Amino acid sequence: MTTVDPTISETVKAAVIEALKGNVTGERAWTVEEAMKLLGGLSRASFYKLVAAGDIQLRKIGARSVVLQSDIDRFLHSLPVLERS
Repeated sequence: MTTVDPTISETVKAAVIEALKGNVTGERAWTVEEAMKLLGGLSRASFYKLVAAGDIQLRKIGARSVVLQSDIDRFLHSLPVLERS
């Protein structure tokens, strides 16, 4: 169990504990390599074409680029549905 200074508010305590667990947003952030695999094994060139087109958003943590699960979900839900003939 993580201990937090008892003089700070319960809300701040909860936020600190979540941050220490690595769960600040409540959502998974994937590396570029992981995101490429999640998107069907895209090549790096194809992945960055999607980024350049604004279909996938990259976020920066220092020098590292990450993709949020919600951004991957949004992109996948925007794809056309294959209609049966």
